[in-house]
Amino acid sequence: MKKPKTVPLEKGFHFYNGTDMPTELMAASLPEFLDCIGKVSAQSLEFHLERGDFQNWLGLLGEKRAIQQLDSFAKKGLKGEKLRAGMIEVVKARVGKA
Repeated sequence: MKKPKTVPLEKGFHFYNGTDMPTELMAASLPEFLDCIGKVSAQSLEFHLERGDFQNWLGLLGEKRAIQQLDSFAKKGLKGEKLRAGMIEVVKARVGKA
């Protein structure tokens, strides 16, 4: 199994609950991102998805398929635990392919 692609810490994904509301969670790789998705509030997931933050960061990792799937979640207006479950499924599939 190859090592997951990582980004430098300064380009890591920092989770926020809202504007000027940082959490302590940060991810520099897909496995770390997956871990954070399970821990962060649903509010944070919704905040970042609506802004396109996840999609932009996943672009740094070359995760085009995951970006498309998250875009579809945004268009469907997925929220709360349904959003979390969907994101976990998408990222788990990508981690398995890393």
